[in-house]
Amino acid sequence: MWYGIACRIASGDGGFFLWKEEPVVTDMSYLISVLGIAISVGTFFIGRMSASRQQGKADGQMQTMLNNIVEQMHTINAKLDKIDEQILKCVKDIARLEVRVDALEKTRG
Repeated sequence: MWYGIACRIASGDGGFFLWKEEPVVTDMSYLISVLGIAISVGTFFIGRMSASRQQGKADGQMQTMLNNIVEQMHTINAKLDKIDEQILKCVKDIARLEVRVDALEKTRG
């Protein structure tokens, strides 16, 4: 930090000020520098954590959607298994009915 020190140079008709620039390093300037760096680093990491949290949230939503799809596939497979069982039962019933029809045709014919 620089500040000016006024030096009065006397002259016969009044005078003027001469400014001389001198470097002055104080504890306050160190503190301000360190605080500035700390705030910058802290802001960076907060931003990274926020982005990471949002990515984690998106990943969690994707995982939930995949789990829901898997559950729905299991439900669909269970329903298809029941339908397969019903179809097999119907095929067996039709085969029995064909045997009965054949037996009735033989007795009538």
